[in-house]
Amino acid sequence: MDSLLFILLLCVELSNCASGENNNFDFEKQWKLIAVLLSVGILIMLVVVVFLLCMILMLNSQHTSSARSSRSKQKTETDVESATPMLPVETVLDIEDVTGVNPIYKTKSSNLEISRTIQTTSCHTIQRGKMKMWQPRNEEDRARRLRVFVKKMIDPNDPVQQTMIKQELLTMIRLDKNPNILAFVGNVMEGDQISIISEYCEGGSLLQFVKQFRGSRDFTDQLIHARVENNEQNTDSYNWNNQVLDSNLKVFCTFDLLSISYQICSGMKCLSGNSFVHRQLSLRNIFITANKTIRIGNFSLARPHGNNAYYRINNVNLKIPISHRAPETLEDSRFVEQSDVWSFAVCLYELYSLGESPFDGLNDMKKCLERVGELQKPEYCHQEIYDFMLTCWNADQFKRPVFSKCVDFFEEHMKRFNVHILEQIHIKLEEASRGQAELVNWTRRQ
Repeated sequence: MDSLLFILLLCVELSNCASGENNNFDFEKQWKLIAVLLSVGILIMLVVVVFLLCMILMLNSQHTSSARSSRSKQKTETDVESATPMLPVETVLDIEDVTGVNPIYKTKSSNLEISRTIQTTSCHTIQRGKMKMWQPRNEEDRARRLRVFVKKMIDPNDPVQQTMIKQELLTMIRLDKNPNILAFVGNVMEGDQISIISEYCEGGSLLQFVKQFRGSRDFTDQLIHARVENNEQNTDSYNWNNQVLDSNLKVFCTFDLLSISYQICSGMKCLSGNSFVHRQLSLRNIFITANKTIRIGNFSLARPHGNNAYYRINNVNLKIPISHRAPETLEDSRFVEQSDVWSFAVCLYELYSLGESPFDGLNDMKKCLERVGELQKPEYCHQEIYDFMLTCWNADQFKRPVFSKCVDFFEEHMKRFNVHILEQIHIKLEEASRGQAELVNWTRRQ
């Protein structure tokens, strides 16, 4: 800029010189010189401007690269799926908000007495334990203990495990209480370790529970199998002599299978009604209580889908067994309510076969779909329930029923075949609801 000013002043001086000494200075040559000097000045100015623009762009690029690197690092620490959910921002659970969890849910590890581990995965352990009341009102309260499940991370320093347990904590707080969903009691946050405390289920994992009755005399088959010949209509029916749901965990029967089937889809109806997809529904993640009511648990991968009909992920390496994943979750990573319905059908097969997996040993969805057409009806499954199971395994997600329709199916099935256990189921669930309502007393602040 100083060079351009100098050239302009020089031009003015030359002009003045030309007007005073016309005889000694050729006017035409003078203006040619002025034009050259002006051109040189403009060129210098352009070079300076271009140089400054290049410097600005380079600095901006370095800043952007640094910001991206920072965001990438933060994403690794906070996103177990490296994914952007296809839902409104307000419905995404902010995993950084766990430090602001309502104090009413918090307790201390010194208030817990851990007994033994009942389940271990690559990311977490579930332990049995007892919890002291946070603020006992009298000596009787001080002596009381609540039996609980305590879920902890295997490695508290692992960002993936951190994300999963934070998501599960916020999901359990957000969900409405339901007698078929594992109730949240409280949490412990000490250092990097986060523990989730939930209600205790005496029978443990439903998968292990049903397996113990395979080939056992303690299982009573109340299904009357009818031979079907020449494509005649199936006439399977139930033995109506004893339609009492025994709460004794040491015995099991076909009516218990019906009751549990109804309860699972009832709990999932509540979950989907809260706009959540579970994404890893299986008998392993369902627990059974002393009165044979069930609780759906393990919400580490459950996500809200807000006003959208689905939740999408980008991570194709999501650790969910292929035997429980619907086809669309592998094709375009979309999880819809009917994706959980596919998993529900797997649960039904496991249930009515007393723990056998329909797709055991398969790691290819095409082979799973082929096996659907080859599967034999589980031994303790009514033909109508098996036909419904196949509907839930429809390759077209929109041809599968939603959970409200699953509930309707089991209600109608029991009425059609004169299985009068619905009232007994509802009485047990009402009892479970009352027990869940009292759990808040254990972390209550006065």
